[in-house]
Amino acid sequence: MNRTIKRRLASCAALVGVVLTSILVVASPAQAYTNSTLSYQWVQVDTEDCFATEQNYNSKTVTKGNYCYVPDEIDGTMFHKQAGGLAMKLVIRNRSTGQMLGKAEFHPYGAHLWLYDTKDDGDGFHWHIMACCGWAGFNLTPPSTNAAVDYKDFAIGWPDGTFVSLFAYDDADMTDTLFAFGCTPASEDCYGGIA
Repeated sequence: MNRTIKRRLASCAALVGVVLTSILVVASPAQAYTNSTLSYQWVQVDTEDCFATEQNYNSKTVTKGNYCYVPDEIDGTMFHKQAGGLAMKLVIRNRSTGQMLGKAEFHPYGAHLWLYDTKDDGDGFHWHIMACCGWAGFNLTPPSTNAAVDYKDFAIGWPDGTFVSLFAYDDADMTDTLFAFGCTPASEDCYGGIA
């Protein structure tokens, strides 16, 4: 991995810590969830070699053929291997029970964001994704039905290898930030090394 990518990854790691700390200190009351009732697991995966570059995740990332596999109890995640790609996965859990409540997966190959609501409790998470270079982002919410697990694949339409940030909210107005994960907006190039 070249130095530029390593520096970007280091800045991503620093942002995660700073943002999480500030959210935990100043978060406003949530509709159904608060940071005191939630826990988070995240991992960034270099999709060239399946190396977990930044993580707070209990399972190891492994190579399975042309994919980087990150396990979880719902369906696991298969990130397509790709030079210069930086995949992201965030799992939100109930802090006291450990039950998964939702997850987001950014797949750099094809620029897809998979969003999951994994608990049928009448509440879900709302998400914002944006490119690290400041392109306009998207507000997205997975479907909420009576199914035990709801999910949707959103084709973002950005070029392969785009670096992104993900934000999780508890409210549809996206004023109650629960977690932010990724690069510093407008301070990075858009691409992870793909020409």
